[in-house]
Amino acid sequence: MSYANSIKKMIEDGNDILQVAKLFGGIDRLLEISKTSPYLVALIQTKLGGSLDCSAEGEDGEMVMFSLNFILTDLEAIDVDDINHYNATVDIIIPEIQKSPALMQMLLTWLDDYLSDMGNEVGSFNDNNLNDKMIWVYAESINGKSFENIKSGVSDQEVLRIIPEKYKD
Repeated sequence: MSYANSIKKMIEDGNDILQVAKLFGGIDRLLEISKTSPYLVALIQTKLGGSLDCSAEGEDGEMVMFSLNFILTDLEAIDVDDINHYNATVDIIIPEIQKSPALMQMLLTWLDDYLSDMGNEVGSFNDNNLNDKMIWVYAESINGKSFENIKSGVSDQEVLRIIPEKYKD
């Protein structure tokens, strides 16, 4: 049985995607092995996906909820007081702003501040096995691109102008 078939069987049998990735040398190696099978790539990316449930204060003072989809790019296990915690690095997927580096940089800057405050309370994962773990989410990129944070920061109102309406609750 090929590696790709073994991976497919393990995922379809309900194994935790991170355990499968660990067996094959990590997420990057897992994706490398699977690239010959479009079905397997889609299956892995679905399992590695999730969403960030965010909120920002609108101009009227009301909180505006919105959700951003992501793909997990790295997961690091850390032990804190003998309790397994994880640091998850994600790539935010928001195609509507992919042609605007300035908007992506603003959103990434805002997310860095937001996630440092909210930690593990905002991420939900497509793989239910991950939702049972203490995972701190860090947005490293948007649409596969990384940016330096804007030193002056980004306000809630500015980020709400960036987020397309279809992402808002």
